[in-house]
Amino acid sequence: MSQDGVQSKALMIQSTGLIGIGIKTRLEEEFLRGELGAACDDYASRVPMLVPFAPNSYSIRNKAPPIE
Repeated sequence: MSQDGVQSKALMIQSTGLIGIGIKTRLEEEFLRGELGAACDDYASRVPMLVPFAPNSYSIRNKAPPIE
């Protein structure tokens, strides 16, 4: 198989994976908002979606307390 064919397949697999992660993330968020309501909205406003431990401007400025 040529190098171009391998790169094309790798790009297709990566793209499919990213689309799948995006769909699963949205479905899970929708489910959690339905189950937890306002608590989920509050948490989502303070914590980044895909990498919860990554710093964001809210937590750096306000030193948000941990979720219980």
